Amino acid sequence: MSGTVTIDDAGNASGSGSALALYNSILTIEVAANPLTDPNVPDPDWEDTAAEWQTTFLAQNVKIKRAWARTAQEHADILGGDSALFLAAAPTTNVITATDTLLAVAAAAGETWLIEVTGQVQCSASGGVKLGLGFTGTGTVVGEVDGGGAALTSFVSALIATLGTPVGAFATAVASARTFRLTARVTATTAGSITFQFASVTAAQISTVLAGTRMTAKKLVSV
Repeated sequence: MSGTVTIDDAGNASGSGSALALYNSILTIEVAANPLTDPNVPDPDWEDTAAEWQTTFLAQNVKIKRAWARTAQEHADILGGDSALFLAAAPTTNVITATDTLLAVAAAAGETWLIEVTGQVQCSASGGVKLGLGFTGTGTVVGEVDGGGAALTSFVSALIATLGTPVGAFATAVASARTFRLTARVTATTAGSITFQFASVTAAQISTVLAGTRMTAKKLVSV
């Protein structure tokens, strides 16, 4: 996630995420290389009043910092557009309705994100595991999830057309972990969190998403 950074009329920075972090790094480097003049001590060649010096200094200071902020924001949008997360622990569920995992990314209104989740799942019985994406805002999804079913020669493919509705039947071999790959494009109408979800095909059977399952998210830019 890219975050934001803004500079107010007093030259103070505010924001969040990688954009603000990048701005603070730029500020540290630039000030170390070119120390800012003391706003209370006019330049020796200054011919107007000290108050006018302070006004001019503040205007220049804000202008420079806003230039740094724009640079930070632009780089954060590029570098921070990719988000990669993986599960340190293995979540489980025994219900047939969507269960959230900790793999999630925030999407602002109007944004389109390309989501990819890869990893392994297993089920305590032959019903199997359903996989999909949820969204706390409103939006649309077009995607697919592919993976192993009951045996090494069993391949399952299911289309993802609805947010909050896991699909497919993966890892239908009892206690056999099967690999899967989910890819989808999510377009947000309103802001929210895009979350990788799973569910059991059959109620009371235990479905598990194995630790190490990884989610990457990239914000798409139209051309």
